[in-house]
Formats: sequence, structure tokens, C-alpha cells
Amino acid sequence: MQKMLNNRNHPIEFYPEEWENYLKAGCYPYSLNLKIDKFALIGDFIGKRCTKNTDEDTLIDTLQEEVRFLGFEIRQVRLREIIHLKNGEFLIYLRRDKHLGVYHLLRRDDNGTWSHKFPDEYPIKANFLEEEYVRSNNRFAKGWMFALKPKDS
Repeated sequence: MQKMLNNRNHPIEFYPEEWENYLKAGCYPYSLNLKIDKFALIGDFIGKRCTKNTDEDTLIDTLQEEVRFLGFEIRQVRLREIIHLKNGEFLIYLRRDKHLGVYHLLRRDDNGTWSHKFPDEYPIKANFLEEEYVRSNNRFAKGWMFALKPKDS
């Protein structure tokens, strides 16, 4: 576990080539900038794996518990709050298909670039607003946003 935590870099920046040795990692480790070469879902690091059948409250609670276990401070934020991030914070966005239950995470790098990663692929940039993740009334259409900060920064 400690080796995995030492593999995270902050501030977070979009460098897909840094993931060449960690291609098996999917969106979750990528969103936290944890460079591991295995697929992991929310809850895997604390023995509480969340699948597409996990209810939303459990998914959110498990994410927050696990992220704290992994050495981050975490707080849920609304759309209008993203311009008021605290020093050292970065954003992750958890979206969920309400019909299928599958979920995916994106992250916003320090320079404002949104990106995400699928297993066995390099990270790619995402246009957060064009993909209809956000409604204009300051509510998220399909997910939840969190500000994270490594506890050691």
C-alpha cells in the first residue's frame, strides 16, 4: 500500500505517457493519480468493492471512506464551488448511468484539463461540459463532484 501511495504525484498534471507502465489501471486509480498496474473499483482497497449493483449512498460513502484511507482529504462540492478550490486541491467527478448502474470517474488536473482513463488505454482529455455531465442550474445531471487534497500537502 505504501509503495502505491508513493507513486502518486502532486500537483496533478495531464501526462498520458506517465501511465505507460500502468495501462491496466482504470478510471478510479487514474482519478486519484495512483499509479498501479491493476484494475480497481471503488472499495477494492478497503475490501468493500462497489459494483454496478451498489446503491448510490453506499457508493458515495465507500468512495469517501476509501479516499481518506488512501491519504486524502475529501469534500463534496457543487458546480459553483469549483472556482473556490483550496490550495492543493484537485477535482474528481463520479458519474453514473442511472439505468445500468455503471460508474466512471474523471479528474480535473491543476491546469483545468479534464481527463479520464479506461483499462488498457492511455488517459485521454474530456470536455466536461460538452459531454452533458452538468446542468445549467448548478446541479450535476448524472453524478457527484469532490475536491481532494493529499493529507501530506
